[in-house]
Amino acid sequence: FEEKKRPVDLLEAFLKLKEAKIALLLIGGGDFEEELHTKADERVFFAPFQNQSQMPKVYASGDVVVLPSFGRGETWGLAVNEAFNLGRPAIVSSHVGCGPDLVINDETGWIFEAGSVAKLTTAMSKAAASRDHIREIGCAAQERVAGFSYQSAGDALVKTAQTIAK
Repeated sequence: FEEKKRPVDLLEAFLKLKEAKIALLLIGGGDFEEELHTKADERVFFAPFQNQSQMPKVYASGDVVVLPSFGRGETWGLAVNEAFNLGRPAIVSSHVGCGPDLVINDETGWIFEAGSVAKLTTAMSKAAASRDHIREIGCAAQERVAGFSYQSAGDALVKTAQTIAK
């Protein structure tokens, strides 16, 4: 729970969705842990940092993965690839590197303006609106990420090398 990951933004957006019958699972620890525990209501659950080997279980426990990151040094967001592989859509900020490549609004997830709690709330509201829609988006997300593999990367590299060699 560090500044650039914006966990407080996520919690604030979630708490605005009082009508939705949803829960929030926050995983990890860090600088904002005490503040998050203090602000959380009974719909918010916490789990400690999870080893990479445990992450498939974590993704399977939820319907949507949210990465509200906003700050310097934000990278690709491998968690999105992992979640997509399990048929879970993602809500990502405009600072998450994989957003433009993987997340298509209302098709594989949602992208919102980094730092905007209001826009994050809107994206979360859309995700919470229909479990059937979430399943459809999850299937589309799984299909989308299927093209992001070592095999496809290798094939693209070979094709590029062949084009350059001509």
